[in-house]
Amino acid sequence: MAAQKSPLIKQQDARSSMHPALQIDEVCRAVAQECQDWQSTLCALAKTCRAILDPSLDVLWAELKSMIPLLLALPSGLLALKPDMATRRRVFPHTMVYEFRRPLEQADWNVLVRPQYTRSILDPSSFALEGNALEALTEIGNLFPSLRTLTWTDPSLSQDTITALSTAICSWRYLEDLHVAALDRTAFSRLIQLPVLQHLYLHAPLRGQMPARCVPSALEKPFPQLKTMHLEHCAHGLTDAAQILTEIDGRVSFSEFFASTFGVPRETDLRSLIGTVAAKCISNTLTSLTIVEDRFSAPSIIRLSGFTITFVTLAPITSFRRLETLDIDTERNVSLGDIELLELASSWPLMKRLIINPLNGWRAPSRVTFCGLAALLGLLPRLQVVHIAVDGCSTTEIAPLESPKRDAANGILLEVVDLLDSRVGDNIADVAACLAKALPAPRTYKVQAWTAVNLHIRANMDPESGVFSKRWEEVFSEPLLPL
Repeated sequence: MAAQKSPLIKQQDARSSMHPALQIDEVCRAVAQECQDWQSTLCALAKTCRAILDPSLDVLWAELKSMIPLLLALPSGLLALKPDMATRRRVFPHTMVYEFRRPLEQADWNVLVRPQYTRSILDPSSFALEGNALEALTEIGNLFPSLRTLTWTDPSLSQDTITALSTAICSWRYLEDLHVAALDRTAFSRLIQLPVLQHLYLHAPLRGQMPARCVPSALEKPFPQLKTMHLEHCAHGLTDAAQILTEIDGRVSFSEFFASTFGVPRETDLRSLIGTVAAKCISNTLTSLTIVEDRFSAPSIIRLSGFTITFVTLAPITSFRRLETLDIDTERNVSLGDIELLELASSWPLMKRLIINPLNGWRAPSRVTFCGLAALLGLLPRLQVVHIAVDGCSTTEIAPLESPKRDAANGILLEVVDLLDSRVGDNIADVAACLAKALPAPRTYKVQAWTAVNLHIRANMDPESGVFSKRWEEVFSEPLLPL
């Protein structure tokens, strides 16, 4: 009888029959990396031979679309899918609720070796953890020591889940991108000092008490690498976002700030947040500022005279000389004239997107003339999108405002000029002539008015608004005079 080969000899024979290139670990990892977008191919590749098994598994575990693969890797019988509660099913019909049948032991964690290479967990919000499962959640910080990205946006997180998740977040040293529905103040204070965090998406307000603050030294600053901060769904209005910024010791240097609220707005909310942003953000780094105020909670309240965006409201933003995007979306009235608008715009020479109340318009009659519109477009040569209302009822000649004229090359940069809910007179030809003189050539961009969904509804319900909408259609159908 022929002697049987030992396992070691079999493994050596297998490797000798492989292409020499696949015997190089770096080549195997490069091949696996190329297949990262085709999971089925990657799984098949992992089954071909031991040499390429580990590189393929590393890529497969690098990004989890959910927590389900992790749960399925646990010992059989440890985890059970709990019958969903009726109330949760009505609100979140696709949510699955898991529970552990016993507390986790060290042997259970030892099964999970590969997840230590996981760098991204994306939106595991289709399931909920309760009871002993919360203990597992606090341990995922140790289970994923190299985690770079976490997205967990379930709005129904309980306080226990928030605490457990926050505990896990505190242990991650390499976190770069975090998007969570809620966070406690202890975890937030840890994130302030995290040197690699670049993008933070957080629902406000923070939970719990803020721990003793760590005042940065002269060589340190809060959020040293943060580029983007989104504070979403502020429950008590924009003051929630302002409060979070206030709790940061020192000034931050991120380039993009976004705040939105579903709470009933108060008169001073917008001005307070803008003032706080100006006080807490380093002026030469912020390039994008977006503020969205709830448009459904109390429209009859915010149309009062005190709920108005004026030059005083926006003046603190003039300190950001590198601002490229300003997008403010509210139901408040807007009261700005030529001089005020141009004084604001002169502080933003790099502005590309100037958008004020794009969905609901300015409501109050605009004091920005066609001459002011022309001056604005000349003052901001990089402007691509502008949403402002103008006074289309006044077509009298006004002395030209001092500002550089946009040339043809700069005119090409424009994409949209939206005149929102601008009022307009019945002198259609005169309005068309004034608009033609205000707009730069060549006209390869879109010019529109009364087109936003909310404005279209308003035009159908309010006779006066409907008249203005139809008149603008007539203006745009007129052959515009050459510049």
